[in-house]
Amino acid sequence: MFEPNGLLIQGLIIFTGLVGQLYVAHQNKTGFYWWMVTNILLLYVTLIHQSWGMFALYIVFAVMCAYSIKKWKDMQSGKPGEYKYLDLSTGHISQATMRWLDEVSFVGLTIAPYDHGAFVSVPTKDTLDEMIESNQIPRDLITVFGYAVRNGFLIIRFDSDGNNSEHLPVFNW
Repeated sequence: MFEPNGLLIQGLIIFTGLVGQLYVAHQNKTGFYWWMVTNILLLYVTLIHQSWGMFALYIVFAVMCAYSIKKWKDMQSGKPGEYKYLDLSTGHISQATMRWLDEVSFVGLTIAPYDHGAFVSVPTKDTLDEMIESNQIPRDLITVFGYAVRNGFLIIRFDSDGNNSEHLPVFNW
């Protein structure tokens, strides 16, 4: 098949690994499929060389890719057009931040205020990083966004009767 020390297989390993990394960096689960191909190629090379420790490691990496694909699918709702949202009490942001949500328009955010709260789109990880650097978003909102991004939420509903989360700070107002 392929010469295990050949430039072709080494090039394929590098190419598939880098493509996988680019997809994952852009929050696209396709990267895990690319990494699966990388791991299969590395399994072939380590098997030929009888590098059993490395062989075991690439088995673990392949299993982790499969697990990550499943986990990624679980984070997303099953049907197109249905999204996971976070229902939170307005007490998880300060009163000043709630006023900010009522009054501001910010590129990268969709904000829909209503009488007892607001719906807010969750930024992507990259956009969140830019927001942190710009220092134009209230810190308490950045904290909530960070939690939402890490847990796969796409929309936050802040409501005066919303749920309290033990993972987020509470503001009394």
